[in-house]
Amino acid sequence: MLIGKKRRFFSSFFWILLCLVDLSSGDCPKNGMCTEELEKSRIRGIAKRIYEELPDMAYSTAETGKIDNTTRLMYQNWLDESHQEKSNIFGDPDVKIHFITSSDPFLGEDRSQLSAAFEVQDELKNTVLVDATLIIHTNIPSSNHDRVNHVSVQVFEKNSDNSLGPLITTNSFAIRRNEQIRINLPAPFIQRWFSRNSTGNLFVSATVDGTNVAIHPQQTTKDSELMVLQLATKFNGVIAPSRKRRSYSTPICTKDRRSPGCCLYDLTIEFDKIGWDWIIAPPKYNAYMCRGDCKLNSHHFMNDYAHSKIMRSQGRIDDDVNTEMGFCCHPTDYDYIKLIYVNRSGRVSVANVNGMIARRCGCS
Repeated sequence: MLIGKKRRFFSSFFWILLCLVDLSSGDCPKNGMCTEELEKSRIRGIAKRIYEELPDMAYSTAETGKIDNTTRLMYQNWLDESHQEKSNIFGDPDVKIHFITSSDPFLGEDRSQLSAAFEVQDELKNTVLVDATLIIHTNIPSSNHDRVNHVSVQVFEKNSDNSLGPLITTNSFAIRRNEQIRINLPAPFIQRWFSRNSTGNLFVSATVDGTNVAIHPQQTTKDSELMVLQLATKFNGVIAPSRKRRSYSTPICTKDRRSPGCCLYDLTIEFDKIGWDWIIAPPKYNAYMCRGDCKLNSHHFMNDYAHSKIMRSQGRIDDDVNTEMGFCCHPTDYDYIKLIYVNRSGRVSVANVNGMIARRCGCS
């Protein structure tokens, strides 16, 4: 609790210094920064936060160039649909997401044997699996219609001798040509791979007119067509009750509905436009920003930090001093977002990055 108060105090102190430094330029009124400068400052803060929390992020085209547009779209769609369909899991900040891309266990020496290998990373040893999804790419023959209404998909484990093992799960799908299939796998079954610290091998059957349309690593040279295993895990071996994000009812100002006082405004960040192509998803998001004249806000919008109390007291004595030193409009509450990015090993990683969304504004 004390740590949280200290963080809020130093965050407020940072914005006070920012006001005193940036507002002395003379190009903007002393009670607020110019909108363009505020946006630049907010983006710099977001960049700093990403660099601090994602030290393994790739910053060169050598790694990011391996992720083509088809693969980017796959992860972007996964992120959107997962939040809609499994918000209780993917909205939990304690849940960590992992993507494991399949490989050919035979290293290209036997393309007649279809098998997708998934190497379990060491970091998964001490985790509990709460969700597992297999993303499968398909290749329906051109002689078929663009849409097949009933495709029975079966997922089997492959034994160490490459014989067909037990059926893991089955489901039916309506798919379009070359569409991806996402099928849920039973978590306890996949969890066994963690304890064995082994590579899991799967075979997928998705038959259309007698042809298995599920693409295995032996059948493609494109990274964008490889199967991907998505895992959601928690640490400590105990599945604690999910933490929910706080709900905010802070009014948001717009270009058409402005407020002269300190208020929360939209600020859309498009990662590719600012050169951050190592971030795969989301391609853009609303970070929000705070701006406006704090002198026009009511008392209940003010923070009760020591600086705020001193400023209000001094303002009552001499309004000229308050005009000269002014309150600074800044974010007081933040939320995280889930970022899918390319790490320095060229792998796709997922992380919750704090401080990315401003939720409430205050003056201090």
